[in-house]
Amino acid sequence: MNEDIDIQAVQQLYTAFGRGNLDTIMNALADDVEWIQLGSTDVLPWAGTRHGRARAAWFFTAVAETMV
Repeated sequence: MNEDIDIQAVQQLYTAFGRGNLDTIMNALADDVEWIQLGSTDVLPWAGTRHGRARAAWFFTAVAETMV
């Protein structure tokens, strides 16, 4: 992939997140994804390491619910 394609893919994922389209995001991730968000759970409730699509989906749901 070239850099323009990578940027476009990330932009599409941000757009999907903004629309609440979790399916698009999950379909872009590998089944065995390891999603890492650095930080303290005291400050960022969604911080930590998650394995697999279901746990990554929880991350996006928690961010969306917290940031609203």
